[in-house]
Amino acid sequence: MGLDLGKLIGAYRRCHALEARELAMATDLLAEMLSDERCSVFLALAGPLVAAGLRRIIAQLIRRGFIKALVLSGASVVHDIIEALGFRHRWGEVISDEKARQAGLGRICNIYIEQRAFERLEKFVRDVTPELKDICCVSELLHHLGGRLRDEGSIVHSAYLADVRVFSPGLADSMVTFHLMSSPLQLDAIADFSKLVDMVFESERVGVIVLGGGLPKHHTLMACILRGGADIAIQVTLDRPEGGSLSGAPLGEAISWGKIKEGGKFASVWGDATVLFPLILGGAFLKLGWSA
Repeated sequence: MGLDLGKLIGAYRRCHALEARELAMATDLLAEMLSDERCSVFLALAGPLVAAGLRRIIAQLIRRGFIKALVLSGASVVHDIIEALGFRHRWGEVISDEKARQAGLGRICNIYIEQRAFERLEKFVRDVTPELKDICCVSELLHHLGGRLRDEGSIVHSAYLADVRVFSPGLADSMVTFHLMSSPLQLDAIADFSKLVDMVFESERVGVIVLGGGLPKHHTLMACILRGGADIAIQVTLDRPEGGSLSGAPLGEAISWGKIKEGGKFASVWGDATVLFPLILGGAFLKLGWSA
């Protein structure tokens, strides 16, 4: 018997137990975001989601014109670029970290990447940065890097082609930092935040998709404060709220800070975004009668 995703989401919609209801709500809200031409969608991405295989889905959303801007962790940028440079993350049984080190592999849970990928990244960044002025914002750097890549599955390259701005407030906390230490290039993070705030403020409606949490989540929602908060938002995260971390905070908490509007629509789904976001996105497309 084949699985009908639409019927499955419909069953979740009727079931008010645990995460089934939240997943169905997230599906409906994502469909509303993507189908409303007045709604500018900002996507915040953190965690190992690029390494785990979500990059092509995000790239397609960009290419189809659904995303206004992205806010990525530094690691998301790095792992997207090294795949665009021809390296591939491997998935498999966890081996000892000593063996991984000896084999020249870096480990993210059960995901592995060759350490020499970062050597290639260093050469790529060093070849490109002399073309930039001495002071620029991170989004300008990423736009320039995206223009030098040729991988249709790349988030950064797809954003370049679609002229979608990519912000990465935590880029300094990534391997790119090592490659820029000997460069005269200085990155202006404040200029980028001003650009993000302007984009949010000028939007008629604001939709936010949070996959993971951390700095990209906070940066995106904080940019919404001056307009009274986002209108609609969904979040998929594995982090829990009990520790008080932002990553695990339910989106309703953002109302108290003015990051989501009073009366705004939101859904917080707890689980692995690599599993749940494709289901949510597929369900939203089915609801709208769109092909994936």
